[in-house]
Amino acid sequence: MNPVKIKIASGVKQIWNTSPPSHVHFVDCAHPKRKALLNLVQGINLVCCVTAAHKQSLNTDEMKHLKCPSLYCYIAKHVVERISWYARDRNEKVRITFAERSQISISELKSYFFDVLKNRTYPVHDIAFTYLDSIGGIPANSNFLLQAADWITSGVAAGLNPDPYGQVELSYAEILWSKFWKRNGKLWSYGMKIIPTTFDNKTSKLIKRMNTWLEDPTTLS
Repeated sequence: MNPVKIKIASGVKQIWNTSPPSHVHFVDCAHPKRKALLNLVQGINLVCCVTAAHKQSLNTDEMKHLKCPSLYCYIAKHVVERISWYARDRNEKVRITFAERSQISISELKSYFFDVLKNRTYPVHDIAFTYLDSIGGIPANSNFLLQAADWITSGVAAGLNPDPYGQVELSYAEILWSKFWKRNGKLWSYGMKIIPTTFDNKTSKLIKRMNTWLEDPTTLS
């Protein structure tokens, strides 16, 4: 088994101090366990790339064509772009694994990338296809790496999406901060991609905090 998967599985067992569920959903965990899961991720040799879409800021005409599964494919395109760039920087090929979802079949997703995007003649993406070995999918409950990806994205989402009381949780992203891909010191568009680019992020507490962390890491607690 992949040593990273072994370390995650072992860490999850320690956090639960008993047999954990086969699928550890971040949303179902209490705050202390969420922090423990992200601290587990923080101690593992991996790199995070997160894509966040602010649907309200997307063009109205664009949104008409981005109902699921199209919206899922649209966001996935930006994720795969960044993974391919990361692979290109290291001159390595990557195998991308998605968690299976009810909205879209993996065969449809693969067709979207390799039959549609790869063959388009106009610039609608910047995917470095040379560095993609394969794209596939498996159930999330069968793979702790996929579950860890959910913990990461859910942790970031908690800092972007206000709860029913209008509050956001910034501590999750702070725990993960060292794991975000910062290409030549640049976070935005690499380790963190906000869609659309026209989104006015000045009011986002997490984005402002991330800019502070970039400018002065000593502000990290």
